[in-house]
Amino acid sequence: MGPNGHAELTQVVGSGRAPRLPNKFNRGHLDHLALGAASPESFDELRRRLVERQATDGTVEDLGAFHSVWFQDPDGMHVELTLIVDNTLAGIHAPRRLEHYR
Repeated sequence: MGPNGHAELTQVVGSGRAPRLPNKFNRGHLDHLALGAASPESFDELRRRLVERQATDGTVEDLGAFHSVWFQDPDGMHVELTLIVDNTLAGIHAPRRLEHYR
C-alpha cells in the first residue's frame, strides 16, 4: 500500500457466510474495491474517461475526508474511485452528492 493507501476492514459478527466457506480463496464476498487517484487532476481525468465509456454518470460524492465516484467494471463489479482531500481522514461522514464538482 502506498503512502496514501487505506484499508477499511469490517467484521460482520454472526455472518452466515463465514462458517460455510472455510476454504482459502472461497471464504466470502468482497464488497467493493476503491482505487485512489494520485492528484485532483488524475481524479478528473479518470472520471472523464469513465463517463466517456459509460461506466458511470460521473456523480461525485463528498464523504468529508475524500471524494468518490462509483463505476461498474466490465465484469459488473462496483468500484470506487477516490480522491483523498484530508490525509488524516478526519470528519468522514455519509455521502453527500456534490452538485457542482469543479
